[in-house]
Amino acid sequence: MECSRVIGSRTALLLLASIACVTLAGCSSGDNSHVSGVVTFDGNPAPNSVMTFVSLNQGPGGTAITDENGHYEAQMSLNNDWLAPGEYRVEIQGRADHLKADGLMSEIKPGDISLPKKYYGENSELRLKAEPGNATVNFDLTSN
Repeated sequence: MECSRVIGSRTALLLLASIACVTLAGCSSGDNSHVSGVVTFDGNPAPNSVMTFVSLNQGPGGTAITDENGHYEAQMSLNNDWLAPGEYRVEIQGRADHLKADGLMSEIKPGDISLPKKYYGENSELRLKAEPGNATVNFDLTSN
């Protein structure tokens, strides 16, 4: 009786391990899109801008924050530095805009930029088609 319980436990463990392998294989990095690039505003880097990648395919979205040089790397979550392949609406909000929206006006510092509303929210016309593999996608925003 004790022997059959051990065999049953081992079988259950093997079954769970098989399911995990199949699940992870479907999410291998070869199927994902590693998207990075630079965001500029009127020809200058757009530092500390908040980027949101809204899936147009009903899948998960992603985010990024530009560094002091306007460089970003899209990520689905803190642990996944990739996006699922598909089409996205890209929303880019300057740090000043983001702080204003959160009611943190006192946190705005010199150099924090404000971007035109045409680049963020549901009205953003910025689009990204993420394909499997690595891609560099730059966003050259203007005040006009």
